[in-house]
Amino acid sequence: MADNRSNLKVLTFGGTARQWIPLIEETLDGVEVIHCQNRKTMDDRYDGIQVLFGWQFPDALFAKLPDLEWIQNLSVGVDSLIDNPDLPDSV
Repeated sequence: MADNRSNLKVLTFGGTARQWIPLIEETLDGVEVIHCQNRKTMDDRYDGIQVLFGWQFPDALFAKLPDLEWIQNLSVGVDSLIDNPDLPDSV
């Protein structure tokens, strides 16, 4: 994880993850939070995103996150995440 939290970039994914944005921003000074509501609104690439926060991530999302280091899954079970071939080695 980046040593300088002011450069930390977080992608929240899914409708329920949006409610956590104020707490993330309050807790981590200078953090940049980007929200993606669903797979239809995904960008082509998310350079610099280090943290993925949410649940029910579409498989295609991981290939768009080359700098990902941490996944905060808001549900039980991570088998589908671990088995994803596009999951960066840095996670």
